[in-house]
Amino acid sequence: MKKLRLFLVPLASIVFYSSAIVPNSVMQSPHNVAAQEQLPTRKVSLGGTLNQNDINYTLQLLNAQDVSVADQINVDGPMINSYLNDGSTAQTDVYSSAIIEPRQPGYGVQVQIITPQTILNVSASTYQNAAITSGATDVLIKIASVYPVTGEGALTGVYAIYDANGNQLNQNNIDVAQKEITLPGLIKERVRLNDAQINEMLTNIKLAITSYIEENQSISDEALRALIQEEVDAIASNYNLQIPAEVVDVIFNVMKEFAALETERLKDVIDDSHQESWNMEQAIDIFEFAMNNIHTPSTTSLPENYNIETWQEVSREGRTTILQYEELYYRFDKYEIDTEVFIGENPDNLETDYLVSYAINNNSRLILSQHNPPLLPVNNQGDPVLINEANAEEFAQGVLFPMLNEIKVPVTDIDPDTGAFVLLFTVYNEETDSDDYLGAYRVFPDGKIDHLENYRLSGYPVTIPTLPVEDDDPYFDEAKAQRLEQFMTDWGQAMEQEYQSYRPGQEGDMYGLDFPSEVLDIFAAGEVEAEAYWSEDGISNNLGDFAVVAAYSDYEHFFATNPETPAGAHFYLFTIVDGQPIVMYSQQNQGQPSGLVHFYQTENVALQQAFEQIVQDLEVTAFEVAEPVESQPEESSVPEETSQPEETSEIEETSQVEETIPPAEEDESEGQDENSAPEEELPEEGNETSVENPDQPVESGEEGETVDEELPESQTSEEVVEDEESQGPEQSEDPLFDANKESVLANFMTQWGQVMDQSYESFTPEVTGDMYGVEFPTEVISLLGVNNQITPAYWSEDGISIESGDYAIVAAYHNYQDFSEQNPEAPFGANYYLFALVNEEPIVLVSQQNQGQPDGLIHFQPTDNQALQSGFSQIIETGSFDSTLLN
Repeated sequence: MKKLRLFLVPLASIVFYSSAIVPNSVMQSPHNVAAQEQLPTRKVSLGGTLNQNDINYTLQLLNAQDVSVADQINVDGPMINSYLNDGSTAQTDVYSSAIIEPRQPGYGVQVQIITPQTILNVSASTYQNAAITSGATDVLIKIASVYPVTGEGALTGVYAIYDANGNQLNQNNIDVAQKEITLPGLIKERVRLNDAQINEMLTNIKLAITSYIEENQSISDEALRALIQEEVDAIASNYNLQIPAEVVDVIFNVMKEFAALETERLKDVIDDSHQESWNMEQAIDIFEFAMNNIHTPSTTSLPENYNIETWQEVSREGRTTILQYEELYYRFDKYEIDTEVFIGENPDNLETDYLVSYAINNNSRLILSQHNPPLLPVNNQGDPVLINEANAEEFAQGVLFPMLNEIKVPVTDIDPDTGAFVLLFTVYNEETDSDDYLGAYRVFPDGKIDHLENYRLSGYPVTIPTLPVEDDDPYFDEAKAQRLEQFMTDWGQAMEQEYQSYRPGQEGDMYGLDFPSEVLDIFAAGEVEAEAYWSEDGISNNLGDFAVVAAYSDYEHFFATNPETPAGAHFYLFTIVDGQPIVMYSQQNQGQPSGLVHFYQTENVALQQAFEQIVQDLEVTAFEVAEPVESQPEESSVPEETSQPEETSEIEETSQVEETIPPAEEDESEGQDENSAPEEELPEEGNETSVENPDQPVESGEEGETVDEELPESQTSEEVVEDEESQGPEQSEDPLFDANKESVLANFMTQWGQVMDQSYESFTPEVTGDMYGVEFPTEVISLLGVNNQITPAYWSEDGISIESGDYAIVAAYHNYQDFSEQNPEAPFGANYYLFALVNEEPIVLVSQQNQGQPDGLIHFQPTDNQALQSGFSQIIETGSFDSTLLN
């Protein structure tokens, strides 16, 4: 196998787009700011296990090649133990590294994760909250790791840097900070919140606590719990979620310790860190990182002969900050999720008249999209023309890689929902005699370009296109199997795990089942049974089937090293679905009521990307696994309980204060995409027309969740998942929906389905189904969009809305299982219905969305089927329906 390379192509080999705003220099000048009292110089902490090659690359990632050896600190196990008292020793491996750069007073604390693909469990916002608590102030912290780690230990280097500078942090602050690092994982175990929502909630709680103590000098347990409950309720309302009381308990336990710290200082730092708009230094840092980032190998870079002293602030108002650099103006519009940057010649109309714009993710600092109107093709009159299939590749290459002559664009798909052209770029590398992967991009007719790789690293549900093969060519063969085996060996060594390959006839054991043969017979993708079988070439028999080409597990090594642990081994199936390489993962250790073995798509970006590149005959570029390191990887705690759908991490750092919490199943990571299949118009038309959508093959193989048929009467008022407020503002009002109407609706849907040759099942928060990886109806309701607008919605037993305009959902039906049985070769096309009341008006909503949208919503629209709408209206108004509707 060829030596694994670090990441993408060397930046030095790319000649960038030469213009006033995107020149050919990528070297970043260090910040020359006024000396900060606490940290006068840039200092670096390096994982003590790193070899010299790793150190050199880590310094490159942190842009710290110029930091003197005197300002570099090696963090080893004993040092970790001195801060965290977690039992780390000299044999403990440490990989994560960090740099602290001092900033001007008022900057607060900002965090940039340089390698989001290897920091698996901790977001930048979580680091930020913990760093503030530990005592950091007015600094930019950058974190990187050459190898995959959970990330909980990365702040240990920050503590060591402060100590080395003579500013020892308070141990109580450190203890609380480390508990904050694990808090999002604890919360995600109990409720479907993502990192951004959790950190928004925790930040608001900390601000409320510090403000309360500033005014009252102290805070009682009762007042603290009330403040936490208020902020929890606010997040629940904003995102249409139900947050259980135990989440308040989890937060309370940590925030009680936070409240005992020096809150006056903390309030000032929190305020500075979370201003409505970016101040000048913060905006510059975001721009520098985005323009000089190894994960954005296209033509984004800093201005030519870049000098940080050239920046000037023009204005700052509301969420907008406008800066000037030489002759150009830069407008930074700060939003909750991302920052839009507009660059142009006139500061007064930058939002509409600009040379280039960028959307930069606030958490990852990666460029999500860019738009260069001056580079659009023009007609004979000089007017811009829309991008089409004929010119999409030329336009994208001209914008992204104008100076690369050997570039290839072997994939061109059209996104059926947006009309965008999906392109995958590679470039031939003479040194390795193979193609280097440059990235996947989506080009819209107006010239906007999405960076799909950065979307994925930022946690958005996007699908990366797959290199095509000739009709008779296999997706997988013996040579690729050998490459995968070598990768898994190297990857396992870096993780202190040993993986073995299994196949039919050479079986392993998965808690009593032959792995993979028996497992494939009862395979479920997520919660839904799917067709899976062993395949030598990766070619599926039917659309949506999981063709399994390799199976790996570390169970023998795991139980040899953890003899008293009942479960915890990792099981991987490497699958190809309609040409798409997908790594499926499970730790299930006992039977489930479904009788299935549930596998989930891995959340490990490095592993997924490596498999994709092996299947596509590209050089593996996810991360370097160099010569085997003699010492062991960072101390690995026993993996999480096997009821979790995904591995906690690959190298679990020893800086954990509490048991490592695995990432919850994120709804946005398994999201859905509207497809273009129309809803049925009339009952007489029969089955819904099937729709193929090759962009989401994982979900295409899923069948509707099997739910035992029950009498409608069995779905009673016990199905409530909303809190007491969901009962309506005034409990004395007569209900618009009740158990009797629920039973009548169930009868109507049975008869209506028979007329249409369809069979519908009822689902509730207590008896949930599946909507292509998202729980139906609970998760679907929390992500509901109606007519392309986010919509407040919740489950309701009585149909009474809490606020005017809210969607009170009283029933949910879909025909996924029946549709799949009648259309075994059609991956998508089932109908999902939500029966709602809005201001007492009955409305039936329908969707066939099957994969994620950029806005993260699941889009429904009012049904066009008059029989269905009229039937529901009659049931709400009279408690019965006119059977002539079914004729």
